[in-house]
Amino acid sequence: VCLCGDVLTFSLTVPDGMQGAAWIRTNIGHADVTRAEIIRSAVAKGLRVWFMAHLREILDTTSAKLAAEQIPHSFIMAGKPHDPDQPVQVVMVQTAVRRLDKLPRPDLIVIDECHLAVASTYRQVVEAVGSPRLLGLSATPARLDGRGLGELFDTLVQSCGTAELQRQGL
Repeated sequence: VCLCGDVLTFSLTVPDGMQGAAWIRTNIGHADVTRAEIIRSAVAKGLRVWFMAHLREILDTTSAKLAAEQIPHSFIMAGKPHDPDQPVQVVMVQTAVRRLDKLPRPDLIVIDECHLAVASTYRQVVEAVGSPRLLGLSATPARLDGRGLGELFDTLVQSCGTAELQRQGL
């Protein structure tokens, strides 16, 4: 399957019980828009959403984009305010794994750099919150250790290439 620009449709139409991974070419700058639109659409459907990653820079950038798009959110991250009633949580996986007994349960977890999600920290968090629907985003859906994303995700959807995105003006 090749997906160009419309990860949103894929992410919210994966059949129940299946987990999707989308290969997004994040170096082109439209990944921030994609993240915000996925989250906005999920919240509009009444879902509680986490955006989870391992780097503060990714989470700060995502938070800024959510704020710019007027999508209210909170954090599960050391040194940041936490409001468990917010339907969107920006989550540092290293913080979440230390707070497993205190975490609100999401309906959807969007995992950035999802090629890292087969690591034990991510898996512990996903299992502790009831194994919700997952959507993984990555520009590099291959791991150096050879472990496959199939351990967590059922489907890989490739976005179009740079040339197609340029034709679309992105």
